[in-house]
Amino acid sequence: MHKKTIFLLQETKELNEELAEKFSNEKEFEVIGKATDGISALSMISDLKPKILITGLVISGYDGLSVIARAKELDSQMKVIVISALCVDDVISKAVGAGADYFMAKPYNYEILKERIKDMTTQSAEQPLRKMGNSHVVDTFHRVTLEEKISKIFINVGIPPHI
Repeated sequence: MHKKTIFLLQETKELNEELAEKFSNEKEFEVIGKATDGISALSMISDLKPKILITGLVISGYDGLSVIARAKELDSQMKVIVISALCVDDVISKAVGAGADYFMAKPYNYEILKERIKDMTTQSAEQPLRKMGNSHVVDTFHRVTLEEKISKIFINVGIPPHI
């Protein structure tokens, strides 16, 4: 079985160690690098070439958004998961626009994080992509889009949705 390689970039060494310890108990994951600042993280990511980056947004050196964008330039197939307490729509949109594939709010549930990684790394090539900003985000979990919500409202009040 091929292990899914993970790079951890969190605000503190303790957060990285906590996540690394959890992943060390999993047979399908391998943490191949950890950093607490964006500059050293990008250098290590370039050398180690992980399949998954788990990052925060408030990081010294380069901030999380800059790291996401630069990491995606290095490897557009790398999956990026953001774990952050900054959960306002604007921040989430910027993270996704920079290339994040998934956003989790702190405090996060490790089991859900693990499920999302498995979902993102076992997708078939046939799954639809939707365009968001400058990046493609795989619509794995069929989130209801704003257009679908508005169309349903129109239909409920008797307005044809194509108007």
